[in-house]
Amino acid sequence: MGMGCSQVYLLLSAYLDEMTDPEETREVKTHLESCLDCREKLSQLHRMCLILRKLDNPKAPRRLWKDIKKRLD
Repeated sequence: MGMGCSQVYLLLSAYLDEMTDPEETREVKTHLESCLDCREKLSQLHRMCLILRKLDNPKAPRRLWKDIKKRLD
């Protein structure tokens, strides 16, 4: 028996990042072929990832490492 929506939903992020094992990948693909809702969720997740990748990574203040080192010593 194939995966249901709740199982696929839990794997969508890993599937998108190609981190699912071959069996999971096959089952997710099979499910997506017949489930519009999960395809839409995958599409939304993909768009969100693209937006997040475009954001700049904030730089930590210079003295942050000094403060961390001071607290560790």
